[in-house]
Amino acid sequence: MHGLLLFKNASSTTTQSSPPIYYQPRQSAIHDAPIEPYAPGPPPPPARSVVLHYEDIANQNLGIIKDDDVYDLKCEHWYVSDFHDNPDKVYGPDFKAGGNSWRLVLYPRGKDGLSEHVSIDLQWTSGLYASSYDHIHVQFVICMSTMSFPTNYTCRSTSFRFTKAESEHGFTEFGNFDHLTRNDFDTGREAFVKNNKTRITCIIRILKSTIDTNSRYTGTSADPYNSRAKTGHIGLRRIGKTSYMEAVIQLLFNIRKFRKAIYNIPTGNVDGIITPSDSPALALQRLFYRMQFGTDCPSLAELIQSFGWNDRDINSSGGEECIEFLLAFLRSMDDTYFNKTSPWSETRKLFGNEVAHAGREYFLESMISLDTIGCSSIQESLSKATKRDWAFRKRLRIKALAPVLLFELDIWRQDYYGPTLQKIDHQVSYPLHLNMSLYTETFARDTEWERYVLFGMIMHYGSAKNGNHCTYINGLSGHSEWLKFDGWKVENVPVDEVLNPQQRGSSVRRYKRNNPYVLCYVRESHLNEVLCHITAEDIPTHIRNINA
Repeated sequence: MHGLLLFKNASSTTTQSSPPIYYQPRQSAIHDAPIEPYAPGPPPPPARSVVLHYEDIANQNLGIIKDDDVYDLKCEHWYVSDFHDNPDKVYGPDFKAGGNSWRLVLYPRGKDGLSEHVSIDLQWTSGLYASSYDHIHVQFVICMSTMSFPTNYTCRSTSFRFTKAESEHGFTEFGNFDHLTRNDFDTGREAFVKNNKTRITCIIRILKSTIDTNSRYTGTSADPYNSRAKTGHIGLRRIGKTSYMEAVIQLLFNIRKFRKAIYNIPTGNVDGIITPSDSPALALQRLFYRMQFGTDCPSLAELIQSFGWNDRDINSSGGEECIEFLLAFLRSMDDTYFNKTSPWSETRKLFGNEVAHAGREYFLESMISLDTIGCSSIQESLSKATKRDWAFRKRLRIKALAPVLLFELDIWRQDYYGPTLQKIDHQVSYPLHLNMSLYTETFARDTEWERYVLFGMIMHYGSAKNGNHCTYINGLSGHSEWLKFDGWKVENVPVDEVLNPQQRGSSVRRYKRNNPYVLCYVRESHLNEVLCHITAEDIPTHIRNINA
């Protein structure tokens, strides 16, 4: 979508004489306004010091709670020398808080070593020795201050649930490098990094387990949640802003015929490829195997490394990265692997729709994009797209549909005042069962062939910059129980949360703006084929031998 620029013609084409301009006489604010006596306001609050007033800083940034609810509150200082000469990743000294070990991690040039922002994380070092189900909820503030003036500081605050899989969390963009290392001549503020030295302070608050786990202030839990035991599935360990990748991988993983096709790709020492960092197919096979049989949440690290990506590539926040990654991933797997074994590849068999746009020739398309603005349902959007226009042409012609039908719902608009995207908070309904025979060109075909059931959905909640993605999968147990994949956690949710996300079910509390983004329908007559059973013989031996 492109922005529209409107220009006005500055030159006038009329020659008529204009009436004389009347100027309102200006009144002097100095001579005409009454003189008031000088009344100084209240004195400014005393400056807080990161050394002496860390409790006040915690209350200001994290909120005030009862002392009985606080398990531990600690303040630790890390005096960093040779700031400009340090390597790209520096570990601070270990410290104790709440009976656990912690340390700060500094990235002077960002997590990719090339950023203009300084990154600082808090790492739960005790998590290295914890079980996969242990976790601890903390709130923390990270400050950077001048060595000689502890009242001259900048800070960032957050709360996080640390686990063994996600033992490090913080701020990728803690502060601009120039802002932190240079004096501000407008305000007279001294640089936070002076003489190549600075002070980094961590104020950490650990709360008791008696606090409601659904509230913002949560602490350690005596009954850790076990996704595998409760649902039979496990989530994915998050590394950076990768929720869009996790949502796509979870959706494709649960389409078992696609998973089986990935397992069938020959990766056992083919063309000299023996490491997952060199082969996306091998990395995906190992990831799928861990997701199917593992006990700990795997991460996408191997898969991302096989793409040759760095932190800057994966930490995208543009809004449309989910669709871009899904389509690029399917196209890459098709071109690189599946076309070598069959001209009509598995991805085309599963996702290939034969469609045409605006009178052009038919071609295969993996996803159908729907313009839902002004429509109350996807059926209305499909009717609008397949209706003939003034030139007796259809914007969308559908000749044949795939067994797995992917829809993209339009929830983004280009910001006319900048290069970013804006999210459209527009509610669109979608059915559990969809009859696509009304919108295809082959009317003679049996309508049973074009009956689909909603199998999966990717939802985006939050804003374009600070949003998140989660995946819903139909358990197909009477169409009443669904699985929700959100990072490390997998839980059962009712179908009402899927069909009415704006009403915000019990498992969606963090954001108000819940918008379906990708809908996945499966042809009812192909359910057994698409959701086929995968046996041990379907998995290569070199994949089964890895430590799940």
